[in-house]
Amino acid sequence: MNRITEIGVVEVGPAGVTQWSSLVNPEQPIPFFIQQLTDISDSMVRNAPTFESIAHDLLARLDGRLFIAHNARFDHGFLRSEFKRAGIKFQPDVLCARCSCRAPSIRRSAGMGSMR
Repeated sequence: MNRITEIGVVEVGPAGVTQWSSLVNPEQPIPFFIQQLTDISDSMVRNAPTFESIAHDLLARLDGRLFIAHNARFDHGFLRSEFKRAGIKFQPDVLCARCSCRAPSIRRSAGMGSMR
């Protein structure tokens, strides 16, 4: 079973932009392929917090906000699984940036056309 090894949140609001990130100890060895893909090794996460230990803080950062990700189905699935494992329900509103970029109605909008 794959687990989260790093998480980052960017919040945009009236006060500006804030960023938060953390490595996450997956409590299991990271497969070699994933280490090559992410440049995150077992030694890097050995002393990192577990997802369960940061879950409530993370939920507070995400609660009531729109969850936007490049591949939201993938990222949301991992987060939902980790929150479920921690006994927390996680059901945010989700926007997939990758899917939105391919939507014809968005590509043809006047705002996007004026940027060409």
